[in-house]
Parts: sequence; C-alpha cells; structure tokens
Amino acid sequence: MRRPELKKGLALFCAAAALLLAFLASCSSAAGAGSVDPMSLLDSGANAYFSVPVRENFDFSKKVVFSFVSKKDVSEKDIEKILERIDTLYSCVDFSTGGIQMSSSGNFPVTLSKFFMTEKNGWKSKKFGLHKYSEHSSGLDLSFISSDLACVSTGSAPLEKMLSRYDSALAGGEIDTTEFPTDERDITFFFPNASDILDPLFEGLPVRISGVESVSGSLFQVSGREEFDMTLRLTLRDPKHVRALCAIFSLAGFQVSADGSDVVLGGFRMSWSDVISMLQGAV
Repeated sequence: MRRPELKKGLALFCAAAALLLAFLASCSSAAGAGSVDPMSLLDSGANAYFSVPVRENFDFSKKVVFSFVSKKDVSEKDIEKILERIDTLYSCVDFSTGGIQMSSSGNFPVTLSKFFMTEKNGWKSKKFGLHKYSEHSSGLDLSFISSDLACVSTGSAPLEKMLSRYDSALAGGEIDTTEFPTDERDITFFFPNASDILDPLFEGLPVRISGVESVSGSLFQVSGREEFDMTLRLTLRDPKHVRALCAIFSLAGFQVSADGSDVVLGGFRMSWSDVISMLQGAV
C-alpha cells in the first residue's frame, strides 16, 4: 500500500493558518456563495472516510496536530484559534494513489489568502472556472471556497475535482457521493471494502471473517480520560450469516450483537496515544 504523505501537508496547512490569524482582528469574512454539504466534495471511490467534530473533540484534535507539528513552529494559542473555526472535518483516503481530500465546515476568512499564500512561501495561485485556489510546491492544494467551507487535497487527489463537485452541487446537479454515518459528537469512519480495516485490525487473532461488505464505526470520548470507546458495525452481504458471525465473535470473547444485516462489535478501548500512533504509522 502506498501511504499518503500527510505529515508535511498538515504542517504546511497549520503554518499557513497561523500566519492568517494575525489578520483576523481587522478583517472580515466574505459572504458564502451558497450552502453545500462538505461531505459531498469527497470522491466517491476512496478506501476510507472519516468525520471529526472538532469542537466536541477539541483537546484530542489539538493533540493530533502537535503530534505532527512542533510547538516551535506554531504556538498552542494559534492552533486553538484555528480549531475553534472548524465545525466538522471530513476526509477520505485513496490507498492506491496515496491521495487525500479534506473538506470542512466552519468560519473561514476567504479574503485573506493573499497575505500568506505567496510565491515566497512556496504557493502558486491557480484558477479553475470561477474559483481561485492555491497550490504549494509540495503538492498540497488549498481553497477557501466560501466563508463557511474550505477544502484541501494532495497532488494525487486534484483539488479541481472537489471544486467541480462543488459547482455541480451548488447548481442542484446530481453527484455520486459516498454517504456514511456521522455524529455531532463522536468521530466516525467508514471503509467501503471491509478487508481494508478488518485484515490489519484482527491480524493474529483466532477469528476468521468472511462475507463482510463494509465497515463503519465510531470513537466515543470517555469522560475525564484520554481514551475512546470504539464500536464497529459490520455490514454483511448476506443477512443469513449474521447469527453465525455473531457466534464466532462471541466465542472469541468480543461484545457482539445483531442489528438487522449488521454485526455490531463493542468493548474496544483505545487511548488517544494509541490512535495517534496509528495515524503516525499511516503517514
């Protein structure tokens, strides 16, 4: 699997946003062009999808940022101001190309990019249709489409595809969108191809899994602790196999229940450090 080079891109995005914050006190945001669901901007053929309600997972989100970005480069206060502007962050990853797309809802000052997206800082102004966006020499693309919508992509997942999807959605056209469960509080994820997550997750365990079409799940913050409770929902191709798979997981010691054509697994406890280590290993 070719792994996405997210570390450099995230550092560049945070550094650029930190410079932008210096102008927030004296500048205002431009009016939004229209209401478009950020999730609809993501490609429909990716391997993994994520939704992160940033404000509800504020301390964890801040810790994730500083696992990739040094406090010498961006202050904790600046990062907090950045995160306060984001409502929900959506992302998808294409394992075959390493392409990453991110879109977010929030409050973004769209008129300020000219102050920090300069050629001196490695940025080049680009245009697609009526849209202007910025391309970094590292292959990272960034656009504040409107005052409440921003998107980021790597070079192997062209930003122009996201802008095209935005135009189609704004015009009321039909676009092929991968929808997955989201939550106002919990971090959620979705893997259309179940083996992409089940194979590494259950590697070495005495559980043989087959007939699962897709996997969704959530990470619920444990109150007062730097830990998550994780739940997995396995959607089977044939509902007739639900009882059999439940029995297999039960014998292996998992908390398991049946819900229609889905098998629901619980009882997973993961520390913030465990989740961050997995993220660092993926990039």
